[in-house]
Amino acid sequence: PYVSVFESLYEVRSAFSPAMIRHPEFAHFWLGQDMPDSPEEWLRCPFVIRPYSVQELIGNEMERQISQEQHLLEYKEWNCEKIHHKSTYEQLEERFSYQYPYAYLQEIPAKVSVSELKKSDWEDTQETVALGPQEEPIIPQFIRQTKEVIKGAQRGTAYHRVLECLDYTRVESVDMIGLQLQELVESGKIEEEMAQCVSEKQILWFVNSWLGQRMKVAAQKNRLWREQQFVMSVPASEKNEEWSNSEQMLVQGIIDAFFEEDDGPGLCY
Repeated sequence: PYVSVFESLYEVRSAFSPAMIRHPEFAHFWLGQDMPDSPEEWLRCPFVIRPYSVQELIGNEMERQISQEQHLLEYKEWNCEKIHHKSTYEQLEERFSYQYPYAYLQEIPAKVSVSELKKSDWEDTQETVALGPQEEPIIPQFIRQTKEVIKGAQRGTAYHRVLECLDYTRVESVDMIGLQLQELVESGKIEEEMAQCVSEKQILWFVNSWLGQRMKVAAQKNRLWREQQFVMSVPASEKNEEWSNSEQMLVQGIIDAFFEEDDGPGLCY
């Protein structure tokens, strides 16, 4: 290539800017080799060193600005309705109109709870009834003559907790069940109000039932499990019939109780 003639090694080194020295063509100088000691060795680098006058630099800059203004004017007057390149237009149209065939999968949850499944089933079978707000008089606790009685869902929670902690080896009579309730209160497993709303006779009736006797036998053999967590895979169509059977989702929940018998697994509830 054409290069200028330098009279000294100092002029050669001064001519190369830091940007040129970082060029890949200079790599063979920095790979453990010594720096060139003569102008001839420096000039072996494949660069064309050409001096520019001020007029040339100004002219180049003016050409660049004029070209930029022309491009800007073309963009402003560009006819967006006209198809300038048919094949490119068709290719872009095909790509932007593409519909992902599995977009419905984003609606399928990866994991749901048993409560969510029960809620969705209940909403599908029940009609929505708008009830107005039921206003009750606010009575301070110190004015009330009697304590508030636990009822409804809270009462069901109390029975659930008692059956969770019930010792089936000590349920032969109402007195034994009452003693267990008192022990649960003293140990802090249930509150006094919860124990008062639980009927010992109803607990005894359940224990003497067909299911209660089976659970009692299983408990005596250490085959009764309560409040056990589980995770299982089910078809997504069980939550929504519009979803594919081939898609799976995880269902998690807690089994209140299940037991094992000599002839196989027992009931779960």
